[in-house]
Amino acid sequence: MESLLIIAFGLTLIYVAFKLQSSTQKIRKKGIQTEGIIFDTLPSDNPDSPKEFFIKSPLNSFIPILLIVLAIVILATGIYKLLHVQF
Repeated sequence: MESLLIIAFGLTLIYVAFKLQSSTQKIRKKGIQTEGIIFDTLPSDNPDSPKEFFIKSPLNSFIPILLIVLAIVILATGIYKLLHVQF
């Protein structure tokens, strides 16, 4: 049972990584690039206020890759435990 939970967690991480990556790609293609300084973020009812954004940095490109690598390690661990269960 523990191995199935580990596998489920790994699959969830992969899903989150791909959703994050696709969201970022969608904003890159359809969004408007601008420069600015962010002091604080507050909820707003202003329709001109973007609901989705990301801050362009090398870290933002690295996070989905890191999540996928971590997910693969977790999946491999779960599969190993599943296949090497001792009765």
